[in-house]
Amino acid sequence: MALLITDLRRMKPSETNPGPWRRKCCSNSIQTKLLLLLIIGFLSASLYVLYVGHSASCQQTKKTDHVINTQAYTTGSDLTLSHVVTAARSLLQQQPLLVTFINDGYLPLTYNWLCHTKRFPGLHASILFLTENESTRSHVQQSWPTIRSEVVTHANLSLGGNLVFSTAGYLRLMALRTKTLNELLQSGLNVFLFETDFIWFDNPLPDFLSLADKHDLDLVGTKPWANDVICGAFIYFRNTPRTREVWAEVTRQMTVLESRIESLDRNRGLPEKEHEQAYLSNLLKHHYHGVRYGLVDYNTTVADGKWYEMDDHKREAIRPKAVHNNWIRTNMMKVQRFQEFGQWVLKSDNSCDEGKVDEMLSSWFQRL
Repeated sequence: MALLITDLRRMKPSETNPGPWRRKCCSNSIQTKLLLLLIIGFLSASLYVLYVGHSASCQQTKKTDHVINTQAYTTGSDLTLSHVVTAARSLLQQQPLLVTFINDGYLPLTYNWLCHTKRFPGLHASILFLTENESTRSHVQQSWPTIRSEVVTHANLSLGGNLVFSTAGYLRLMALRTKTLNELLQSGLNVFLFETDFIWFDNPLPDFLSLADKHDLDLVGTKPWANDVICGAFIYFRNTPRTREVWAEVTRQMTVLESRIESLDRNRGLPEKEHEQAYLSNLLKHHYHGVRYGLVDYNTTVADGKWYEMDDHKREAIRPKAVHNNWIRTNMMKVQRFQEFGQWVLKSDNSCDEGKVDEMLSSWFQRL
């Protein structure tokens, strides 16, 4: 603008030689004023655009800062989680997104789950496996090349092997899972967290989604047999501000726990109320930040491991679409229970026994 005004001043003649400038003073004065108004308007518009751009940049920075604050809960873990979020976003066209965290000790249970769920249309295309190390990921990719998987490792410790519930090693793995899930939620993604020590007779996911939509819920989970409000093995996280707040707090508490048990042997047992499921249940009981949650029906959608302990008459009376093989200590005991109930459909070479899959699924549908 200074350059343009300087140019206009150079056009003014001297007093000794007025020339045509004064002879056309009226028309030229109007033209000059119009030109100045146009220049001022142009500059005002430019400043407005710059202001809007700066404001948007500030808003984006604030949003990024919020994500960085939640990432601070990953202290102690070597997490480069941008690749996890990228992988998750690439699957969003296949709704809903299903996420599970596995180590090498969980591979047999995972293969068994994959074998009997591959017949559900579109399900496997929505899965993101998070593996504890590259070796586990390679095994999954070799056996199930169409399944998307990413590696998320701990900075200092190996979290492989058969980890027993509520031991220090198990809780470290749960802390890593909690932090990774927090990254996905803070990035704005809707997530189904699930585990693979389940049998799915039918697809239970629509029941979760329907309940969330009907009652405008932030989280939908399954009912545990214990006093906890919600089971941590199967939860639908509808991405809302309340969901992000509550899981960020769970992540904070798990990070504190991880620091407390840092020096403990991986097989050291801890109180069974020291884990993410208990922390989440406590927050839900107190409606932390107004969070709204619901539970799918035990008899018709998801039952827990107490289903296996029922007598035949009671077990036949309910029709859950999925059963969680929990309330049992080790992975080997879970495999033996699946075998006892005709729900182990994995061959010794880790391939699927299609005949057993047919038998297991057909027997369930025949009872409907």
